[in-house]
This record gives sequence, C-alpha cells and structure tokens, in this order.
Amino acid sequence: ADHEGEKGKLQNFKEQMGGDIDTMDMDSVDRDFFDDNPEPLDVDNSTDEEKFKKWVNEQLKDMDLTIGDYLGGGMFGEVYKTDHGVIKIVGVPQTMRAARAKEKNYRPIDDVDVEREVSNYNIVSDAREQDEDIRMHFPEVYNSQAIPFEDGSKIGFIHMEELEPLTSDQTMSVADP
Repeated sequence: ADHEGEKGKLQNFKEQMGGDIDTMDMDSVDRDFFDDNPEPLDVDNSTDEEKFKKWVNEQLKDMDLTIGDYLGGGMFGEVYKTDHGVIKIVGVPQTMRAARAKEKNYRPIDDVDVEREVSNYNIVSDAREQDEDIRMHFPEVYNSQAIPFEDGSKIGFIHMEELEPLTSDQTMSVADP
C-alpha cells in the first residue's frame, strides 16, 4: 500500500512539472530556475553596519556575554553594559572607518590603534593587580583581546567591571590640590 502511495506522489509531481520526469531535460529546468532567480542564493544584502553588528554579537556570545545599553564612547570605542560588567568595543571594519570617523568627528583609527588600546588595558590590569592605589581607581579587566573581522580588520573587545560614579565626597578627596 505504501508503494502505491509513493507512485501516486511521483505521478502528481510529474503532472505538476508538466511532463514525464524520466525524459525531462534537467539543464532546461536549471536554466528556467536561474532565469527566474538571477541572484546567487547566498547573497547577503545586509549593510556593512548590520554585518558588523551581527559579527560583534557572535563574538560576545562566544564570550558568554549579552550586550545591553550603550553607556558612552569616544575616539577609541564604544562602551556597552553587559550581563556582567561592561564591554568596550574598539575599532570598526575598514569599510566603515572613514564614515565612522566623520560621524564622530575623530580621525579614523586603524589596527595599530586597536592593538595599542587593548595593550593599554592589559598594562593597567597588570599594574592594578600590584598596587592598591591603582586598584582603587581603575576597573578590573576580565578579558581584553583583538579579534580579526571578516576583512582582516582588528576589532578590540575589552571586558571589564563597571565602575560607579564617585560621590561628591569621593571627588573632593581625589581632587588635585
């Protein structure tokens, strides 16, 4: 009985295809398909910004982090709240550098800048471990690394503790004389 059902499905398919499948020219079927669908099937029409955001989220997922609210930023990156601390994302892909610099009114940063920023956080982290005065004033850095984007651009990820703003009393106690 199952065999009869399969034969019926095949007959249905043959009728939908408009003829006998056994004698169909598969090249003409392919040509018809690609005439109707000229774009390759794996075309990604995402903008550079969308591709970068998706990639950043994939990197954060690999770090077991979920990005939250934007907290601030400057020339060397943007800082976001995460489910554990904050993440500073340093740099953007080459295709976005000029536009991002113009938008932020900064000079474009390159791979050397990204590596330097990551290195600076590593140096501060090491110094923080050895000196109580430094530890009081700098965040604990959980992880910092530069990861190459799809185009080879280096993107820095600096995961660190979130610092709380100083109270007015604290501000007065660390103010310059």
